[in-house]
Amino acid sequence: MRQRTIATAFASVFALCIMLLPTLSSNARTKSANTEHAEKSKYYLRQSFKYSDSTDNTFELLRHAYKANPGNQDVAYNYGIQSLLSGDTLSSDLMASMLKYIDTYPDDYSEAWLLAQVMRVLKGNVDESIKIMSLMKDRFPERTDILNELSNLYMMNNETDKALAMLRLYEHIEGASENTVSSKANILMTTLDTPAAIAAVDSFVMMYPDREDSHSLRGLLYMFLEKPDSALVSYKKAESLAPYSYQPKHLLSLLYQSQGDTVRADSLMIEALATNDLNVEDKAQGLMSYLSEVISTNESSRRGLPLVNALLDQDPENTVLLTLKETILKQLQMWPETYGIIRKLIAQYPQDSKYWEELMINHIMAKDYAGADKVYNEAADSLNDNHYNLDFIIATSYGMDEQNQKAADKLKGLLTSLVPSYSDTLSGSALADTVQARNYNSTAMANYLQTYADQLIALKDSSRGFNVYEQALALDPTNTLALNNYAYGLAVSRKDLAKAAEMAVQCINQSPDNGTFLDTYAYILFLQGDYEKALAYQEMAIENTAADEISAELYEHYGDILYKLHKKRLAIDNWKRALEQEPDNELLKRKIHDEKYYDK
Repeated sequence: MRQRTIATAFASVFALCIMLLPTLSSNARTKSANTEHAEKSKYYLRQSFKYSDSTDNTFELLRHAYKANPGNQDVAYNYGIQSLLSGDTLSSDLMASMLKYIDTYPDDYSEAWLLAQVMRVLKGNVDESIKIMSLMKDRFPERTDILNELSNLYMMNNETDKALAMLRLYEHIEGASENTVSSKANILMTTLDTPAAIAAVDSFVMMYPDREDSHSLRGLLYMFLEKPDSALVSYKKAESLAPYSYQPKHLLSLLYQSQGDTVRADSLMIEALATNDLNVEDKAQGLMSYLSEVISTNESSRRGLPLVNALLDQDPENTVLLTLKETILKQLQMWPETYGIIRKLIAQYPQDSKYWEELMINHIMAKDYAGADKVYNEAADSLNDNHYNLDFIIATSYGMDEQNQKAADKLKGLLTSLVPSYSDTLSGSALADTVQARNYNSTAMANYLQTYADQLIALKDSSRGFNVYEQALALDPTNTLALNNYAYGLAVSRKDLAKAAEMAVQCINQSPDNGTFLDTYAYILFLQGDYEKALAYQEMAIENTAADEISAELYEHYGDILYKLHKKRLAIDNWKRALEQEPDNELLKRKIHDEKYYDK
């Protein structure tokens, strides 16, 4: 069965294009071979309409209909549209039949528009789309929307003169608008005719001096031309003409933001959000646009909270705004404050597992592992279907909480639910064949396996752990966590250091600035006795790790390398830094007390 996907943009139009079929003569006594083929074609066409909700069936029936009678224009058109939507290449005969259909039914506006859009969007054939729309312009002179579409098509073809001509014809019929003038200005700017663009906007302002949109448009043009002072004058004029309108306040806030006047920018944005000329959804989109300019650091993220809250006061259950607020709180690492917001989203969409997953993850980020477990149990009771990601997330939580056996059991259960024959002693190639046969996502499965292997290593079951890493890499050879953790496990076990080094290098090649990967490679080099090279990589590991994230292991490894290079005092200093993080580490205490390196 061929897989078919129809673009939703055309689905509603396509549903309206069922044509009435010619009535067959009831007194026909004999049929020639051609007539029989025509009858078959019409039969298949009728059947295709019955299966309009099944793309596969529709396509096959239309294919048979066209094969039976290529001359049937109804069939050719419908088969051609389905083929285009399915990404197939049309034969020249079929394309000619589709265009002939448009000529045969000149009053069928919807079909012609659909064909033009399909040609442009799905096939990238702008020339054919222009031909069809040009015919429509002549046949439907009252449909001025065709002129706008033609202007857009001409711009795609870099035919700026024709694009401008279509806009001017539109304005001659309908009058100038903010959209047409801004489109003209954009075209003129594309041709580097800045004076003409300014003149077009100025003429619009002269025609409508008391309209806010004309002055806003002029301000936008000045901002594009990097003339903020002139833009400010236009925006202020627009605001004075429409003091209770969203647009001029929003534009002013963006201008002040660009100049670093954050107080005035936020104040104006709050005023904009309080206006009533736009619905909450539209204002939410404007707010997201504004925040995308504002939020870059935690400090600037805090500025977003009162803005989102101002709009949430108008619509407390708005999904977009709740999601936006949760995103800001996450950036600020205010994890507990996100719980209530996600609970509101869950109340609206109780069967959407992504919100349950998000709530679990945020509890984990707050190191509230018991809270994550509670959410997991709630989700299991609430959701109708199995959601493997929830099992994976809670297993990760158990592992971070050092409940390694519990984590391993959960992951083993997850893997066997997906592959009933799964065993952690199974070869990687055999598992890869099974995963492929079941059409599973290899990357996701590799992540499950890598995490399971980590738990086995934590439980000191290195034999099974190493084999599970092999399974993960058989499914996804580029999985850097599996490569790194496997390499480090081999190093700790003093096994196959050459293989460990090779895997560590693969990780660094993929992520050269990852401090953990650099540390692993440095540790392997240290064990191989290449202390100078190990030092270089260990220093890069520390440089590429945030100061508050440097682990005891990194400091200990650094100290070990320095000791081997006869830099005892520096070695002891780093061992002491490691001991500050792990005050019960007896090996570190011995190293510091004896001022000597010990392997174990």
